[in-house]
Parts: sequence; C-alpha cells; structure tokens
Amino acid sequence: MEPFIFILMITGISASLSTNITGGIKQVDPITRLCDREGLMCQDCSTLVYCKKDGFNFIPVKVSDCGTDVPCDETKNACTIGGACRYKEFECPYNLPKPQTLPDPYSCRQYWLCDGNVKQSAECPFPSSYNPVTAECDILMQNSDYCLKGPIPPCENNGQMLKMMGTNFNYECVETLPQGRYPIIYPYLKLNPTYDSEISESN
Repeated sequence: MEPFIFILMITGISASLSTNITGGIKQVDPITRLCDREGLMCQDCSTLVYCKKDGFNFIPVKVSDCGTDVPCDETKNACTIGGACRYKEFECPYNLPKPQTLPDPYSCRQYWLCDGNVKQSAECPFPSSYNPVTAECDILMQNSDYCLKGPIPPCENNGQMLKMMGTNFNYECVETLPQGRYPIIYPYLKLNPTYDSEISESN
C-alpha cells in the first residue's frame, strides 16, 4: 500500500500525520493500554495480563484481577501488597506553548495530540510503532528499541527523573495517593527540566 496522509481535526486544530510503513493512523477510543511485547504487563492499576504474541500482534490474556487495596505493580509484574501502581492515563503538560504530538511514556504504539487541556489518543497500526523523533509511525515494532525496551522504564521513586532515549523528552516521577488508596507513581513530561545532571538515560 502506498503511503498517504490522514488529517485529524481536533477541537478546531488540525494535525497532519503520516506513516511510511502501513499508510494509516488509527484513532482509539476509549483509552486502553496496548501490548507492545510478549510478557506480563499491568494493563491498569488492578489488572495483570500476559501479552501473548500472535503474528505481528500481541493479545492481552488476563492473568489476575488484583484486590481493591492491592495494586498491580509494574516493577514486580504482579499484584503486590504494599506496592504501587505505576500506570495511569497520559496527561498533556499544562504549559504546552502550542498544539503538539507527544509520545506515550509506556507504549511504543500510542501517542497523544495535545492542545492545552484537550487531548486525543491515537495509535500506530501493526506492525508499525511511533517514532518520537519524527512524530510518525515509521519504525517497525521489531526494529524499535522503544518497543523492545519500552520508551522509558517504570517509575521507582517519587521525584525520579527519566529521559526518553534519543529525544529531548524528560519526565519527573510524581507520587499521588488518590482517595487514601495505594500510591500511584507516574512520569509527567517536563518541558524545561532544570537539573539535566539528574536525568538518567533509559537505555
């Protein structure tokens, strides 16, 4: 199939996105965390799945529903007493100077179109993955370090600084305790990091 361009109209703004591999951008709604590689994955804070390879695709197979007070902890790949959830839906930076396409920190296929507080999720169709350098779906999943290793590692501690390899995207891990439940530690994109020396490469 010849490459072509989809034009996405989002709340009055338009973003032109192209792909060199599959020729299409697939929008997704509602938001569901995608399997990018084979193995265990916390699909959300309470669901542990096994991502099973099926051709070029990966199919989530439910392993366990965690208890109300027991989170699925990404660093353990298990429902963990005293653990923390390390996944939540992406949030666009509040001080983004202009509409922008941004990578998901934990998925090599999902990305986000941000315009102020308005966001739109999209995904690269198999077998392509999102390239945060070019903002296109122009890397095959099997050739992408973002798929093989993950865009960034899971947050371990509050205040930890992470950098997405090969990019200028820097993240700060922030811990919250919603409604007195288990903690959620998630990497928030920082547009202008202050302490570059504290940022660790995820490679």
